[in-house]
Amino acid sequence: MADHLSKGGRSRNMAAIRSKNTKPELALRAALRDKGVTGYRVHKADLPGRPDIAFTRWKVAVFVDGVFWHGHPDHWNPATASSDYWRQKIAGNIERDRLADEELTRRGWRVIRIWDVDIRNDLEDSVNRVLTALKSVGRTTPTQRPPPFDQRRMKQSPQEHRRFQQAFPIGSRGQGRGSGPGQQRGLKYGTVRPRTSSSDTLCPAISLATVSRTHEATGSRRRDHRAGSA
Repeated sequence: MADHLSKGGRSRNMAAIRSKNTKPELALRAALRDKGVTGYRVHKADLPGRPDIAFTRWKVAVFVDGVFWHGHPDHWNPATASSDYWRQKIAGNIERDRLADEELTRRGWRVIRIWDVDIRNDLEDSVNRVLTALKSVGRTTPTQRPPPFDQRRMKQSPQEHRRFQQAFPIGSRGQGRGSGPGQQRGLKYGTVRPRTSSSDTLCPAISLATVSRTHEATGSRRRDHRAGSA
């Protein structure tokens, strides 16, 4: 069967097809991040085949292959192709994948190829394949992504959270904790940055324990002063 597209029309169609950052690839990367797996590079040009995900330290290369473009046996049949162009195109892709795998293996890399339909049908299994490969080369991965900052703070130190509320009460309705004129909460829980003046200049962060001791000492001096005045 002859190809109904002209050479220019086929070039425009091919240029419009996304070759990286496809939906299955983005889904796999997001799932890996949720498992705490980071530290990879994407589409690293100096590696054979430009792996979609490359763990350079551990030498694990992950490819997310489209079933049509890379010749999945259940989704590509050369005998039913519409033209010789597609037979040659897909055959060339398959051969290029084979050569890239051989070169990466020769350089000491472990190659994982995952079909895009496998990611759509069973994302968890695809993630486990990557985790298993990383574990086999000695990389330990956390079981899950750390909880959000506020939840971690509340679960780990409820006593300190209450102490913080007592030391720095909310100034007025509608203001966040630590947003009053006398103090500003730091980026990490357990640190505060007291204002040195009415300006926005902030002194270096100090620990909550230091602030608590300062407040206790100030309260003690006030009581002593009142007793002396009496």
